[in-house]
Amino acid sequence: MHFRRRAYGYVTRIKNGARQVLVFRQNDEEAGIQFPGGGIEPHETPAEGMKREMIEETGLKDFIIERELAADQWDHPQEDLHIERHFFWLSVANAPDTWDHLVTGKGEDNGMAYHYFWVNSPTEVPFTWGEADYLHLVFDT
Repeated sequence: MHFRRRAYGYVTRIKNGARQVLVFRQNDEEAGIQFPGGGIEPHETPAEGMKREMIEETGLKDFIIERELAADQWDHPQEDLHIERHFFWLSVANAPDTWDHLVTGKGEDNGMAYHYFWVNSPTEVPFTWGEADYLHLVFDT
């Protein structure tokens, strides 16, 4: 079994008095709707990895890491993969309603195009395997 450390970001904003969370879709529709995040480098803390991944994947720079919501161990249901997962709550004050971003960095997603948009509830859209496991924590607050 392969092992990875990953950080996921629930980026929130308040629009018209309601909390929204940032998600993206790749050009590959089969990849599903996801949250920004990715691998944590061996020399990084989970928060450092989250910060780097946010910049690389979204292009956003003016965000605040509010706190880590959860950390767990998870086995992917379709791959031989065990993941140490860290979920963070981040906030941003000024971000567009939608945008496209080409991923930067050294990862396998470098150069991929992601389309970003906001959702208003944890059940508005179907999410990729396990990524929304702690999303209710940002909407229940």
